[in-house]
Amino acid sequence: MFRFWKGPDRASSLIASWGQGISAWAFPPRCPFCGSPVSEVHQPGLCPPCREGLRWLTSPCCALCGHPYPPGGSAHRCESCLREPPYFDQARSLVAYEGPVARAIQRFKYQKDFLLTASLAWVAEHYPWENETFDVLVPVPLHRNRLRERGFNQALLLSRGCKGLNAKNFQPGALKRVRPTAPQIHLTPSERRKNVSGAFQVRRPKEITGKEIMLIDDVYTTGATVNECARALKKAGAGRVSVFTLARVVLP
Repeated sequence: MFRFWKGPDRASSLIASWGQGISAWAFPPRCPFCGSPVSEVHQPGLCPPCREGLRWLTSPCCALCGHPYPPGGSAHRCESCLREPPYFDQARSLVAYEGPVARAIQRFKYQKDFLLTASLAWVAEHYPWENETFDVLVPVPLHRNRLRERGFNQALLLSRGCKGLNAKNFQPGALKRVRPTAPQIHLTPSERRKNVSGAFQVRRPKEITGKEIMLIDDVYTTGATVNECARALKKAGAGRVSVFTLARVVLP
């Protein structure tokens, strides 16, 4: 008779612990951003180099679009916003779109690597308006053709996974992409603006009239997409429109 036998519960716990040990040995935890092994599992599962390598975008920055300035500067409008003010009232991004985080977002969007959702949402929980409450939270929509092709809307998943966002109402269907647009990745800033011009429409204007809107997307490149969304929201009667993106392309 085995002396450690304590009944079914004891046997089940022993088998479970053995199974976990074998699983950890056969499939050691890896950083979801770079794939390197990590010594211990912790939220959000990133290895120390990836966590420490995130370039957080903080003040000083452009008071409108959030373009970062060198340390020690003041928060003023950048040349682009002075030349052509955006329709949104303020935009902020958390980290620079570079290195492991850029590759992670690309895998998340184009390779359907949903294991990255928790890690990207952890980054998004550090958004800059934790003490502000918005009336409506709206993710940037995809056209139905792109949604059918990709199978999911990354902005929608990020907005659902970001627990720190303070909004009275979550309306993923407030905006509609009324026509398909070409991929923006290889377009110039002027081509991007033309590409998304008139591409968005508010479904139910009465629900956003006079409201403070929080618009969510994954990456801010030139701001063409979120600016066109803000234009549609303002045209439909929205009050203040703030833009929050997980990452931003930082130009020299």
